[in-house]
Amino acid sequence: MKKILVTTAICLIGAASMMAQGRINFANSSSTPLRISNGVGGPTNVLGTASTAFYGIGPASMQIYLTAGLASSSLAPVMIGTAANALFVVNTASGIASAQGTFPGGSNLALAGFDGAAPVFLQLHAYSVTPGLWEGHSSIIQVSLATGVATATQVFNVNGGPNAWNLLNDMTIVPVPEPSSIVLAGLGAASLLMFRRRK
Repeated sequence: MKKILVTTAICLIGAASMMAQGRINFANSSSTPLRISNGVGGPTNVLGTASTAFYGIGPASMQIYLTAGLASSSLAPVMIGTAANALFVVNTASGIASAQGTFPGGSNLALAGFDGAAPVFLQLHAYSVTPGLWEGHSSIIQVSLATGVATATQVFNVNGGPNAWNLLNDMTIVPVPEPSSIVLAGLGAASLLMFRRRK
């Protein structure tokens, strides 16, 4: 009998702590997909068609992370995967041209360590599964978390803004510059500085 009471108490405490955690709707839909750019023309120069692997970033090629914090300067990754201790999910196919997929972040995601008493800052990050090829990050938004039995707070909408993302405007995946390109850019900047000093 004692074991049953202890087990019941543990379950109740666990359920209560889950209810106390703030929750968001982090289920990325087909209306707010990831998109890609060649990086030359910025976010408006978008490439790709319907999550094909033509540019090497088709389905299951990008890792998506969510960072959260009570201040915009102290964001850290939070768990979003369905697997134990998963800090990321991967993109799935999208039917939208110029998009590189959606992702199952969680329609009722509890943010561990955030009880909903204060607004939380969130930022979305994406990196290619093959390191060093592609990356992107969203703007930082501030969200008041849902608590108790309330509907989880939406973090994606049509308009975006300071309290939600519209990924068609907020996040574009761009190629990571090759080390040689970075070195060339550095040499160019150094030569410009030297040229200015001589004048």
